[in-house]
Amino acid sequence: MKKIYPETLLLFIILLITNVSFAANYYFNVPNSQTFQQVTASQYANCNTSSNSCMFFLGSDGANIHPNAVMTFANNESCMNCTFFSFYDNSDQIKIASNVTFQNVNVVGVYIVIADGASLTLASDLSLRTHNEEPNKMISNIFIGDSSAPSKPSTINLNGHNINLYSPLPPVANTSPNVSVITLSEANSSIVDNSAQYNGQINYYYSPIPVNGNYTYLFSRSLFSANGGEGTNQGTSPLPYYDTGNGHFKLTGPSVSQVVLTDASGNPQSAMFVATAPSPVILTDFDANMQTDGTVHLNWVTQAEENAGYFDVLRSANGAEWSMLATVQANGSTSGTSDYSYIDQQPVLGSNSYRLRIASTDGTFMYSAIKVINNSSVQSLTVFPNPTKDFINVYMGSAITSELTMRLVNINGQLLKTQKIAAGSNIVSIPVNNFSSGVYVLQFTDQSGSSKTIKILIAR
Repeated sequence: MKKIYPETLLLFIILLITNVSFAANYYFNVPNSQTFQQVTASQYANCNTSSNSCMFFLGSDGANIHPNAVMTFANNESCMNCTFFSFYDNSDQIKIASNVTFQNVNVVGVYIVIADGASLTLASDLSLRTHNEEPNKMISNIFIGDSSAPSKPSTINLNGHNINLYSPLPPVANTSPNVSVITLSEANSSIVDNSAQYNGQINYYYSPIPVNGNYTYLFSRSLFSANGGEGTNQGTSPLPYYDTGNGHFKLTGPSVSQVVLTDASGNPQSAMFVATAPSPVILTDFDANMQTDGTVHLNWVTQAEENAGYFDVLRSANGAEWSMLATVQANGSTSGTSDYSYIDQQPVLGSNSYRLRIASTDGTFMYSAIKVINNSSVQSLTVFPNPTKDFINVYMGSAITSELTMRLVNINGQLLKTQKIAAGSNIVSIPVNNFSSGVYVLQFTDQSGSSKTIKILIAR
């Protein structure tokens, strides 16, 4: 588990343009692999007043970080004066699973996923902000369509308001920009404006300069205007749009187009708008699980495939730089369920982020959600010989970076021995010649709370 540091709270100064009082803080830390955690009526009712505001922390219990949290809106809620904040890099989501309205909403470092058949309507401007401390990792993205029921439309209705993308830090030359992405993933995905004036826009604000601890965004560009189509892109690559014939333009998917804004020197700036090609697969499950032998098992399931080419299995130790572990061939085109798997035999110590790059036969591709596994020192250790007679060797594989605690317990649960294993150790020998023959349990715990249990047999 990753600790929350006090300096993270400094972002709130940058986040809030006006002074508001927080009615309540709510923590959503249930991983997606277990269940959704749903917003309750009492929670958003506390926020929906003119004088109060609520902070929803995704992936946090108030003291530690628990990645892959999903907060879902499933009952046609309206959330007013809400701020959604993630403490982890691109693994926490807001799931829009009904017809939801946002008013005075800020999103920081969180994915918004609009399920098939669902919609998000804006009652005021929606602000998407990149996390100030880790701008290349913790990015606010929107995915319109989740492949659960592609025949059902998924929509954002601007309703005369704007989606504003903010870049908290300028990019560094020759590195990946901190990119905010809006993805229309299916034919029935769209961004529309049903207001009478059709004046909703998608805007990008960048190049902030700190002044007395506050940030001022000096430049802005309109990426799309519902009453102007591609003409408002100010010289950038045209966005895919559809002319309804009444002066009203909307964005539709799927198609391929992107806008990458650059500074005067040609370095990439922070905003990108993407409408992707149709998904080659309907990915219904993707899981990563640490095994007792120190390997990570990846499993994924597709419900249907159309011209699917292959899956690249990608891993990252920092959430920004990705390397390819393997390529797994897809079945191609099928209407049935397909199961796939891959075993990472040597995960790195610490954080391991996994995702799939799903390629179609025409060269287009999409990415899966990111799964994060923490490979602590205890997960990679082994013991030998087993069975044993006089001693047990504990082998860490590589020098551990933090102290471990070892406990020896008999089959009745009685604690017989406790020993500390110092940081920097690679292998230690534990004498067991004072114990009678039988089955025992070795329990190892590191300072983060991660643990591993190994049964041993003492035989004489």
